[in-house]
This record gives sequence, C-alpha cells and structure tokens, in this order.
Amino acid sequence: MRWHWQANPQPGWVEASGDGALRLRAQVTARGDLREHGAVLCQQLPGRPSTWTTRVTLQGDSPGVRGGLVLLGREYAWFGLVRTPTGVDVALRRSTPAGAAAVEESLAQAPAPGDTLDVRLAIDDSGTASFSWCALGTGAWQDLGPTWTAVAGHWIGAEVGLFAAAPPGTPAAERGGALFGPVRVTVAGKDA
Repeated sequence: MRWHWQANPQPGWVEASGDGALRLRAQVTARGDLREHGAVLCQQLPGRPSTWTTRVTLQGDSPGVRGGLVLLGREYAWFGLVRTPTGVDVALRRSTPAGAAAVEESLAQAPAPGDTLDVRLAIDDSGTASFSWCALGTGAWQDLGPTWTAVAGHWIGAEVGLFAAAPPGTPAAERGGALFGPVRVTVAGKDA
C-alpha cells in the first residue's frame, strides 16, 4: 500500500524521524473541512475488511487543534484527539451535508487520559467503520460513539488518512500538530 497526499505537498507539512514515527504539523483550511485539507496523508481502502491502528500524540496548546485518523471520501468521519480549553478530549466527528452551517458534527466526545492514545479504525465489508481507543499501557480498547457507515455510491474511492488540523485564524506558531506512531494495517487477517 502506498501513502499519498490529498494535494501537492508543501515544505513543512511533515517530519519523519526514520523510526516509523511521523509528525504532521497542523494546517488550517478556510472552513475547517477535511475534504478541503490538502495535508491529509492517505491510503486507499483495500476493498476488504481492514483495521487501521496507530498511536497519536497531540502537540500544541491552542484550543481546537486536532489530529487522528480520518475515513475520507465525499463525506468523512474522523477519530482522534482535540485540544479543548480544559485539556484534551478523544473525539469522533463527521462531516455535515453540503450547505449546512457547520462543517462537522460531533458523534461522541469524552475527556482523554492524556495527550497520547492508541486509536483504531475498523472497516467491515459493507463499509461500516467502528472506532476505538486505548490508553497507554492498559491494553483495554474502548469503543467511542456509534459506527459510521459510508453512504452507498459515496465511499467508492474512500481513503483512510492521518491528519493534523488547526482552526481557521490560528497563527502558524500556535498550531502544533500530531505525532503518529507506526501505522499497522490488517487486511482480511494479513498485515499490509
């Protein structure tokens, strides 16, 4: 499987340490819509049930900075960490229909036990995704929110990606980003 950007990459979007970790600097889009966010690093869905697992560490102190996994197509759902005025939450959000006032709506959100979590996105053969997280050192996966099913005809060509985003108007020096551990992809019982 190959990783690719949603737009021509710009200098400074990513830092790779060579040890399997990847830091994405949080980028801003005009409306905060991940469909317009070029700095999303993606792979196409394999067309079979798959599980995508990685560790994410949210960096930066500006409220609204977020990072995690996204199931991206004409609609999207993302799962990961978001900085709030009181700390860090684990969140599941989805895009709102075109023309809606808000760009995203919350499906679930809860205080996170820190700024680093393991996150997992599992997709079944019908395109239904479930989302779970695990606090470091516990080994206990917890589901968050409802499943999210891609709409028929809209998920063909959908991709799973990594992203870090900041709210519109956030100064570059305050955006932070997200550090991702190695991404493990399991497809129909085989590592990819």
